[in-house]
Amino acid sequence: MIPEGALPRMRQGVSGTWRKQDFPDEALEAWRKRDFPKYFKVMEEACRQDPMNAELSMDFGWSYLVRYDYASAERCFENAVRVAPRRGDALVVAGTRCQFLR
Repeated sequence: MIPEGALPRMRQGVSGTWRKQDFPDEALEAWRKRDFPKYFKVMEEACRQDPMNAELSMDFGWSYLVRYDYASAERCFENAVRVAPRRGDALVVAGTRCQFLR
């Protein structure tokens, strides 16, 4: 059962609001350029510096997922759910991100 109000809040992200400052510009640029080793290095450091940022962990998990690194994606999603203020919403977001990958 999806928690009441979870679907509308999914657009805001697991932390309540999507904040551009959560995502390092260097990582975004590396992803756009398909420089994945650099992207993952920058994001790993960002997550290490801000371990309580659920939105960052969720995005990092999705990045691993689309690169077929399922174990790392699971680790990031589990961390995002663990630190998210609304855990039920974080589970819905993680599940939704996973269902569209084929």
